[in-house]
Amino acid sequence: MSFRDLLQRLPARNDGKISGKTLAASVNVPHAETIGVFDDPRDILTVAANRSLVVKPEYGCSSRGVLALYPVTIDTWNDLIAGIEVDSDDIMESIDKSVNSPRNQQLHDRGHPDFLRGPWIAEELVLSPDKSRLRVADDVKVFCINGTAALIGVFRRHSRPSEGTTSDVAWFDAGGDYLGDAHRNPKHYIDPDMQSYPDEALNGRWGGLLEYAERVAEASAEFFVRVDFFAAAHGPVFSEVTYKPAGGNVDFRPDVDQWLKMIWEYESIHGLFVCS
Repeated sequence: MSFRDLLQRLPARNDGKISGKTLAASVNVPHAETIGVFDDPRDILTVAANRSLVVKPEYGCSSRGVLALYPVTIDTWNDLIAGIEVDSDDIMESIDKSVNSPRNQQLHDRGHPDFLRGPWIAEELVLSPDKSRLRVADDVKVFCINGTAALIGVFRRHSRPSEGTTSDVAWFDAGGDYLGDAHRNPKHYIDPDMQSYPDEALNGRWGGLLEYAERVAEASAEFFVRVDFFAAAHGPVFSEVTYKPAGGNVDFRPDVDQWLKMIWEYESIHGLFVCS
C-alpha cells in the first residue's frame, strides 16, 4: 500500500471552484475576487476589455481550460500561461478546443467529475511580486491530512517553446525543510531560487499559509484535501480546494510516498475524531 494507493481509494469528487471559495470565505481565508460567472463563455468579453483577469471553467481539472490574461490594448491580451498575445476570437477558440478535446470527451463519456464544463468564471489575476518579468503568481499547494498540513508544493509556470507550459517545482515538508525533486515527473524542473521559499513563506509575510490551509481543510470535514494558494505580494490568496488530486495519480518519489503514507496511517488512528 502506498500514498498513491490511499489517494486512489478516495471517492471521485468535484464540487466546483465557486464552492471552494465559499468554503474559504466561511473561515476568513483571503481568496481571489470573482469578477463574474457566465453560462455562455462569450459573455466573458463583456467584462474583459482592457482588464487583467483569469478565465476558467467552474468544473474540471485546474490545469486545463485556464487563461491568464493581461491587457495589451483594449481588445488584446497577453496570455501569461501560454506566453502568447491573444484577441477575443483566440480566447473563444481556446475555450472551444479545451471543451471539445479528445481527452475531455473521454472524461465526459466516463462520467468523470474532472470533465471540463461551464459555467465560466472571470476572476482576479494574481500576479507574482517578482518585478523582473510579468508572470502569474506561484501556485502553492498544501496537502492536508486530517486537517493538518503535511506537504507543500510550490509551482512556477513557464512557457518553454519546445515543450509548451511546464512548471518549476519545489517541495517542502510542513516545517519548511526542502525535499528536492519529490515528484517523479521529468517535466518538473527545479528553479534553485525556490529552495529558499520557506524563509519567506513560513516565517515572513507568508506566515499565515499553513493556518489558512488548515482552516480550509478542517472546514471541509474531509480526511484529505489539497488547498491551493497564489503567492501574492501581500501574502497567500486562496485559489481552490481539491479532494482527489489528479484522480489519485500523484506519483511521488518512493521515500516521500512512504513518508506521506505513514502520516496518513498515524492520523487515521490517532486523529480519528478531528475530521470525519
